[in-house]
Amino acid sequence: MFYSMRIRTIFHAFSAVITAVCALLLLVSYLAAIVSPADFWIPGLLGLVSPILLAINLITLIYWLARWKSVALIPAVAIVLGLPLFVDYFRFRPSHPPYEGSYDFSVMSYNVNLFRLYSWADSPSTELEVAALYDSLGADILCLQEFYTDSTKFPERDAIQLFGPNAHIHYTSRLKGRMFGLGTFTRLPIVDSGTLEFPGSFNATIFTDVICQNDTIRIYNTHLQSFRLQRHNLAFLRSPKFDSTARPLMEMGDIAHRLRTALRLRAQQVAMLRRHIERSPYPVVLCGDFNDSPISYSYRHLRSILHDAFSEAGTGFGSTFKGLFPSYRIDYILYDNRFKALDFRIPQVDYSDHLPTFCPFMLAKGD
Repeated sequence: MFYSMRIRTIFHAFSAVITAVCALLLLVSYLAAIVSPADFWIPGLLGLVSPILLAINLITLIYWLARWKSVALIPAVAIVLGLPLFVDYFRFRPSHPPYEGSYDFSVMSYNVNLFRLYSWADSPSTELEVAALYDSLGADILCLQEFYTDSTKFPERDAIQLFGPNAHIHYTSRLKGRMFGLGTFTRLPIVDSGTLEFPGSFNATIFTDVICQNDTIRIYNTHLQSFRLQRHNLAFLRSPKFDSTARPLMEMGDIAHRLRTALRLRAQQVAMLRRHIERSPYPVVLCGDFNDSPISYSYRHLRSILHDAFSEAGTGFGSTFKGLFPSYRIDYILYDNRFKALDFRIPQVDYSDHLPTFCPFMLAKGD
């Protein structure tokens, strides 16, 4: 009996330590919202897995509450302190049918994953389905990330014929007729356009000025730094092997290097993008794949000057990525206070590893 009591004591002490460590990791993940990864990248890394850390802390909270132990205060405090950040992961609003009232313009944004035109795709290409979705939503503006054309499979002239001639296309990579980048298509007249290049990256931002209701508005289409994980990295994360042939330490080191590099580059890109937005002479809508969660420096740095269409007009969890972490929202539509978001939808289609986002807007009157 003495030994069993001692074992229980050791177990509870060990559980308390684990609880404290998990709470600490969750608290550090909150720093991802305010600390630039260019200065210190560890919070940014933890911010990526903050929903997982939250779930772990909820489990430890329930465990200690069931035992009526004061240790429950540790995860409880950590969770409560992060509630203002986690509210941007979900919006609990009554479900409602899609908005069908009047609006001034609407935007669809979609990372199309190269339209699955790559040779190793296990399903047909999706450019026709993406175009059909664009038409069915009746979107006035279409922002595509990982836009892709191929001189033999899907040349640019076919893309323009499919999505419309009012186009602003910018390629960040060209190789033997295969071109990768960003594409903005619009049913509205284009009066100007430009590109914001990101040094040392295949990612970029383009901006397109269009006429809407006799006003000029600027549409930013961005694809912030990807982690550029290789197929062997993803295979290891999905099914880690720790035998001598798998070289797990080398694999984990490679993954950590890629994550750290991407976090730092993304912080630099966000700083460039924000400065450009702040100098815009026109009202701004920012669309794109941020490759970052709502608890991140990228999102918070841009959200501090723009509204989030999902937070203002969406509902549910807002998941837009179907990869390793399916609960994540990494695709956004942000806008300044000269617009009003009327609705926010995430069509549940299987044309990419991302989901599209859609939002109709009203222009503020009298500005």
